[in-house]
Formats: sequence, C-alpha cells, structure tokens
Amino acid sequence: MQNHRVLAGAILLSILAGCEAPVVSVRHPLPPDVPIHERPIAVAEFRGPDGGSRQYGRLYAAQLSDRLRATGSREVHLATGAEGNLHGLIECKVTEHAGVRELRYWDASSRTLKTEVVPTLRRDVDVRVVHIFPPEPGAPEARVETRASYSSAGDPRTRGKSGLLRGDRPEAIPPEEDIIKELLATCSDEFAMMVRPKGISADVALRPGGGAEGAAGIAAMESQEFEAAVRHFGDGVARSPRNVNLLFNLAVAEEAAGHATESLKHYEAVLLMLPKDAAVQQAIDRVRHLLACRQHEQALQGMLRKAATGE
Repeated sequence: MQNHRVLAGAILLSILAGCEAPVVSVRHPLPPDVPIHERPIAVAEFRGPDGGSRQYGRLYAAQLSDRLRATGSREVHLATGAEGNLHGLIECKVTEHAGVRELRYWDASSRTLKTEVVPTLRRDVDVRVVHIFPPEPGAPEARVETRASYSSAGDPRTRGKSGLLRGDRPEAIPPEEDIIKELLATCSDEFAMMVRPKGISADVALRPGGGAEGAAGIAAMESQEFEAAVRHFGDGVARSPRNVNLLFNLAVAEEAAGHATESLKHYEAVLLMLPKDAAVQQAIDRVRHLLACRQHEQALQGMLRKAATGE
C-alpha cells in the first residue's frame, strides 16, 4: 500500500513539475591513504636518528598536533616527554655554496656600462621526517616518510640586482632556521592529509521522463531512498530498455546506493547511446576512480594482515 502511495505521489509531482528533474548529491567516503586506528593520538617529540635535529623535535610535534586536529575528528594531544603513540625521526641537511660573481649593468645616471663584483650564496635545505605509529592495536609499527626541500636558486626573493634570475643574493636568503621551520610545516601538512578520510562527491542532475516508474524513482532519489530508486528505475528500464534517460537515472541511483559495479555498467551503456555526453563520461571516470580506490584499499589491507601475521 505504501509503495502505491509513493508511486501515485510521484506521478502527481511529475505532472506538476513538468520536465524538470532534481540535482542529487552522490557521496563516496573513502579511507585515508594511511590508516591510523580511530583512537586518541598522543604526538611525542620527534628526534634525529643520532640525537641530532632535536631543537626541531618539539616544534614539529606541536605543528603536527595542530594539523591533525584541524583535519580530523579524533582526539589529538601532545605527549609528555617521549611517551606517545605517534613519534618519529627528523633529518635536516643544509648545503651552502658561497662565492662571488661579476655583475655588468647599465647605469642610467652616468649612461655607462658598469662592472661590479658581488658576493653570492646558494643555500639548499632538505628535510626528511619519518612518522612511526601502530596502525591497529597489536599490529607492528608502521612508518610513513615525508620530505620537503628548499633551494635559494629557485626563490624569487633572492634575485640579485636588476632583478636578475639568479637567486644568489646572500642578504635576501632566509635564515636556515626559518627555512627548516617552513619545510617541517609542509611535512606536517602532508602527513595530516594522508591520515584524513577522503571521499569522492558530485552533484548530478537527474533526467526527466520515464513515465510512472521514472517519476517514482526521482521522488525516491529526492528522499534519499536510493535502493527504492534503483527498483523504480530498474522497473522502468525493464519496460523501456532504450529509454536513455531512465537508464542514466538508474546508473545514478545505483551509484548513490553504493552499487558501483552495476552503476558503471549502466553508465557505459548510456555512453554507447550518447557518445558525446560529457556528464556521462564524467560519471564513468568518477565510478572507475572509486572502484580503483576500493581495489587499492583491499590490497593494502591484505598486505597489512600479512605483515601482522608474519606470513
């Protein structure tokens, strides 16, 4: 009885709305690139592999705590001392090359070509951070590495006199400590994004038509009753297999309901009938990406299980 009421209401809405069809949002939550078990994270001070880089260890722990709080919903706090379930190593490598070069330039006041010997400096900094944490209770610790680099040669702030492209003006190059702090911030941002849950989303315009089944399916989609929409659109496609709008709406409903494989099959069938339809091609690309992500996640979980069991 309830289904008949929904169907009757959908028909009435379809008549009143004419040819308009709603836009629905499809959302596919995905696990993070690096899985950290959903429990409080205590970020401990990071250290150098030989005790070095310690001056930056506490700074990085504070940076990382802030980034993790901003990008996730789990509880994050700084650990006291070296205690913590997220810690790691910091390596900083600084290379400098100092010298002089001859600069020739046109002096407008004297209208002559002048030569000046100026000091030069190139500073390259590489930072490597290894994050160490247990991904699941009882599992072996995992390590994730992030890197960031700086070269004064590519820094527009260090360009010399007359705006020359060579970045070697010593007084304009940031201090080593400031560069390292910036690079550590980059590393903390990268790691925080790795452990943040991801997702694929899109707003998709449904297509009008399809009679009573199409109207019922659209009404179910508006109510976010995606499984019901799949049934209604499926009934319509069974009755009118060449109705391309019904077939498209069925694919959207299947995608929204989480049936990615079936959805891809029907999107591809629509593309055969509408080979230049950009929205259909975008949907195919989106669902293929979703399936690839799921496949990658299954493979990753398999590797983690093997590592935990020592197989």
